[in-house]
Amino acid sequence: FSFKNVPAGLYKVIANSPGYLNGFPNSDLKKHNVTEVTVDGTSNAEITIRTERGGVITGKITYPDGEPAISAQVNVFLKEGQRWSHATFVSTGAQTDDRGIYRIYPLVPGEYVVSVIEQSEVIEEREGGTMRTVGNKSINPYFYADASSLQNARVIHVEAGREVNDIDITLAERATYKVAGKLVAGGKPLAGAYLRLAPRDAGLGGPTLMIPYGLAARADKDGQWVFPDVPDGMYKVELDSTSEQFREPSLDANKIRHKFISRPLEFAVAGADVSDLVMSLSEGGRISGSIAVEGGKPMPPELDVSTELLRSDGSQYAAGGHVGPQSKGTFLVEGVAAGENIIKVRVWDGSYFIKSMTWNNRDLLRQPLKVSEGGEVKDVRIILSPDVGMLTGQIVSGQARTPLSLTAFMFIPADELRWFRLDSSNFLYSNKQGAFKVSGAPGEYLLMLAPRERVTSLSDYLRAHAATATRVTLKPGEASGVQIVAPVD
Repeated sequence: FSFKNVPAGLYKVIANSPGYLNGFPNSDLKKHNVTEVTVDGTSNAEITIRTERGGVITGKITYPDGEPAISAQVNVFLKEGQRWSHATFVSTGAQTDDRGIYRIYPLVPGEYVVSVIEQSEVIEEREGGTMRTVGNKSINPYFYADASSLQNARVIHVEAGREVNDIDITLAERATYKVAGKLVAGGKPLAGAYLRLAPRDAGLGGPTLMIPYGLAARADKDGQWVFPDVPDGMYKVELDSTSEQFREPSLDANKIRHKFISRPLEFAVAGADVSDLVMSLSEGGRISGSIAVEGGKPMPPELDVSTELLRSDGSQYAAGGHVGPQSKGTFLVEGVAAGENIIKVRVWDGSYFIKSMTWNNRDLLRQPLKVSEGGEVKDVRIILSPDVGMLTGQIVSGQARTPLSLTAFMFIPADELRWFRLDSSNFLYSNKQGAFKVSGAPGEYLLMLAPRERVTSLSDYLRAHAATATRVTLKPGEASGVQIVAPVD
């Protein structure tokens, strides 16, 4: 193969062939080859790409009478450390065929769990027409060897280039129960809204298909709703906001926004009916203000302003909007959830940082902004600066000081008051030579390896490891070398 007229730079070359593991970026980069090549723009570069044939899991899904379950969704989960995650390489075979047979590949070597959910097309009559969706007939998943959950499912061992056969699952009958509740908005019953029931089991939802929902329920004139025939399991009820009655015009004439903000109602079914559940909706608020660049310099052509609600349970709710040249330095975010919110600004080309963000002398870089239900906070002032700091470095092993390729690390402000604003931009990977490059607001930062396992509290983890972290100072426009030394295991 050959690529012609390639500009100078560093590239990843990917070979994607059926049955073989490819090099698309994901959590398995450390285990599987990604071929990198540097092009100088004047001479040819010769490379060899090495591929690895993936493993296969195959079996049959049937009903108790032996009839095949057609178009059932099959999901596979790979064990990574002490937790299970979706198999990131899977590209095909996530549904059973007309014989009830599935064949999932390519799989990286490792330990797997297989789950399946029965699906069918659901046709619902709604206001103004017919709605077709994929319905989840089994509500929650079945697991191989009749296990009841992901935690006690039988583990399947997969080797590279080998096929594991006869991983068959029977969709047995289950006892079911009634789930009922009430929908309220502003403390009053809300009629006419559609609700969706979704399982919370970790064995649902795959890399190729979305999680299917069960049939919808509609709140009556008193806000009452019922889901019949629900088996044991963990669930959540969510508002289906597709109805026009729950949308309203935005202050921006070109947009439509949701009238209510809903939070999923979570509950368990365990051998009995569940009743008297209450799902409360709230009206969204607004945050508006101005954006300027330090020194009166031109605004970036495109940026986004968003809000994120701080919740103690770790769940997320965000609202946001695009700010283009026509905005003339003003912004408006609608549908903001009531409570403590973080305001974030994203400049797409990364050439600016937030110099300051204030409201009524409140420093919003170090404190969240409280929004009341349906209320509006005005005159938030955001100042951007183009004087971004740059840092290059390398991650090396603790003993031999050899480069650690494709290693996750954190780039954290040293100021603890800013930790509540952390997002994906603070979590990065080194390249195949262990090198990295980061940018951000000038100031002092902590560089440390990312935790290998999921942590309950990131703030507690940072406090515990801050003393041993590598401390660096970013200066405007300056790139300097630094090493992160991995601790010796």
